[in-house]
Amino acid sequence: MEAAKTELPVDNLVLVGDVGAPDNVTSVNDLQLNPGGTVYRGTHDWDHAAEVGHGLSWQRKSTEDPGFGALNFGTDGTTGPDGATGLPTKTPSGQTGGNDGIYGYFDKSTESSYNQAKIALGLTDQLTNAK
Repeated sequence: MEAAKTELPVDNLVLVGDVGAPDNVTSVNDLQLNPGGTVYRGTHDWDHAAEVGHGLSWQRKSTEDPGFGALNFGTDGTTGPDGATGLPTKTPSGQTGGNDGIYGYFDKSTESSYNQAKIALGLTDQLTNAK
């Protein structure tokens, strides 16, 4: 997000397990996105680190707020339209390797990693639980 605040325009920004935007970023309009650029975000339901960041409203702007303008994608586990089952993210960690059935945002076969891959490939119409 820091890069997109400066004069370095980005095509798309993917926020994973984010803790909110800096106080001087009130919406995606405050970011330097190339035309057609989108901000995507995904945070699992029990990510307490993200909750704390979003709760600091005097310092951070919630990227979950529809008024912020980010497109939310699923991370809590689902079966996608292609039949692939995406495992749920259950920790704010990036990768755990699935130890004890706990998966991070970037672990293989998670809903989060599937959605991130779809964003990178430009298949955003296939995002699961997008809102």
